[in-house]
Amino acid sequence: YDNESVNESENDSANVSGNSSMAANVPSTEEQSVGAQSRSACQDSADCSWIIGDWSSCSSSCGSGTQTRSVLCQSGFIEDCPKPMPETEAACSSTESCSWVPSTLSECTATCGAGTQTQSWSCPSGNAADCGSEPTAEVACYATS
Repeated sequence: YDNESVNESENDSANVSGNSSMAANVPSTEEQSVGAQSRSACQDSADCSWIIGDWSSCSSSCGSGTQTRSVLCQSGFIEDCPKPMPETEAACSSTESCSWVPSTLSECTATCGAGTQTQSWSCPSGNAADCGSEPTAEVACYATS
């Protein structure tokens, strides 16, 4: 189509909505032809391929998480590239920052004087092996009441 029909379409959109900013959403004929040229350059050949970025770091530093990467078709249109599209997200697991976290501490075994308390520990990954040797479970206490 030509510039005149685009301009008529822009005017019709502005008149119907009462908002002339609607016309800004209609690409100019020049923008349409540039888009068509870049798209047809890849559609005309079998050379369209995926541009695949590097995987991100794991979202968790202790346990299960996810990692992502960018996957783009060189033409800018995913339908131009071979199927299936490569994955953009994957499961991952990391133990680099796993360390024991204290949880519950029992009451002192004595009601007056020296006794012991049992400290519970947990590994954030849910797998004790990820955190190494578990810290001491019993600690000294001194009750006064």
